[in-house]
This record gives sequence, structure tokens and C-alpha cells, in this order.
Amino acid sequence: MMDDVRNKQPDILRVEFIARESNQREIRFYESLGFEQEGVLSSRTMNLDGSLESDIPMAWTQPAHKELEE
Repeated sequence: MMDDVRNKQPDILRVEFIARESNQREIRFYESLGFEQEGVLSSRTMNLDGSLESDIPMAWTQPAHKELEE
């Protein structure tokens, strides 16, 4: 999907999602694709055991658009 966004859909400027903080494998995988962590939404999700977990918003920005922002 990301190859299509990069190469065939330059009008898509950002792809965003939220990962749970405990899912470090997913976070590392998306970072390897160029996604960046954009913060922490503290204690936002309740797990089945009643514990609270933070969400990590992540985003990828089209490189050409990112250069325009700088």
C-alpha cells in the first residue's frame, strides 16, 4: 500500500494511525517504513485486565510535501 501511495498517489499527503504502546513490534515496523511517532495519548485505552495503556499516534508524510513544510 505504501508503495502505491508514494509512487502513484502523490495527492495523498499523509497516512496516519494509532498504535498501542505495548505493540513495540508494530511501532518499529512502521518506523522502518518512514512513519514517525507524533506524541503520546496517555492512559487512553483500557485493557481487558483493567490496566490503562497509552496510544501512540504515528504518521507518514509524502516526502515532496515534507520538503515544502521545511
